[in-house]
Amino acid sequence: MQGCILQDYEQFQQAAAVFEEAANLADEGTEEDAEIRVSWSECLLRLGRYAEALDALQPAGDSANVLLCRAEAHYYLRQFDKARELVETVLPLKPDDVDVITVAVRVFEQARDYDRGIDLVQAALEREPMNIRLLSSAADVYGAAGQLDDAQQFREKAAATGRLQHRFSQLHQEAIKDVNNALLRLELGQLAEQLGKLQIAQTWYEAAFGMAPDNQEVQNEWERFQKAHAATLSNRNATTSPRP
Repeated sequence: MQGCILQDYEQFQQAAAVFEEAANLADEGTEEDAEIRVSWSECLLRLGRYAEALDALQPAGDSANVLLCRAEAHYYLRQFDKARELVETVLPLKPDDVDVITVAVRVFEQARDYDRGIDLVQAALEREPMNIRLLSSAADVYGAAGQLDDAQQFREKAAATGRLQHRFSQLHQEAIKDVNNALLRLELGQLAEQLGKLQIAQTWYEAAFGMAPDNQEVQNEWERFQKAHAATLSNRNATTSPRP
């Protein structure tokens, strides 16, 4: 738990030390040991200690997460053939995983297999059109392929998405403190909707409507949202009085 918290806060040096200690205590060859070693290697990769990351993964087996970390380590060590071999193994196992896709696109870009990288990231963006990591990955591979106008469009969209995410995080913190502000929750719903997080958006719209059902702006936005996304929303009963 401590290692995960440190990793989330990007304290990779401290987190790596915690995971190393945990790995030394875990039973080698177990699923728990493999998970610890993946987290340990992820920290080592962020620290630029690529060979050490491979060493940490040596007894971890061959799960998809282990193979992905190995692929990334080999990539940074400029062992590109090995990185591609591992990526080709992992992709069928986790074809929709953003971590897998972004590493794979980087590997294909290095190999100048631009069409493969573009096809992969475009398919992923059809599922997650506002994913900032996918947008950045698309910008990189289009730029490497010489399609500079497309690359710039993806960079601009990634930047705009980053601003939306930052604003959403700010308002989320405010909502924790301001428990009775319906318009704040309305804006959170609007931001989540723009980010393509429809279930989260629905929750915030419901919260706003539950607090201020007579507010015309809240009512109009809640009704618009339900009509716009009726086909993709879950089967939750939207007519029930929502909780703030």
